[in-house]
Amino acid sequence: GDAQSDALIVCADSQAHVRLFYVLPAVAPHLPLHLLDLPRAESNAARRFAHVQLESLMSFLGGVTGRPADLVSLRAAAQAERELGRAIVRLRDRRRAVPSRCSGAVALEAMIAAAQLPVREALTRVDRAGSDVPGTATRVHVTGSDHPDADLYLVLEQQGCVVVSED
Repeated sequence: GDAQSDALIVCADSQAHVRLFYVLPAVAPHLPLHLLDLPRAESNAARRFAHVQLESLMSFLGGVTGRPADLVSLRAAAQAERELGRAIVRLRDRRRAVPSRCSGAVALEAMIAAAQLPVREALTRVDRAGSDVPGTATRVHVTGSDHPDADLYLVLEQQGCVVVSED
């Protein structure tokens, strides 16, 4: 695609991500890179390490944007993300209700749109997602690859199914 980045933050969630971080300077030598390594453990040492990692991230972001990151805006962003997470749970519950109150196609379209919107707009889009689904629709779970659009779900739902979940 034509997408360009001004900077890249790589999360050290796997060895593959860490290897990617170390290969990227050869591929994109002028792209500012930051490796974020947050521990999964719950201990005082892990919290201290996470604190140092987050301070380093804030410094990186300030350097890239030219604006220092402030705690108030970070807390507000975290709160907005939690609210969006709760909206996604509500959407999941609407899909899984019997009868379903949101088709899989409508839900997927909302999630794809939400991934491209600012968090407040994404929250509104996800909360508004809903549709009438016949109580006789065959409930289907889709597994496998992600879908770039809702076309597959629409085909399934035109055949009398409703996609109530996926992984």
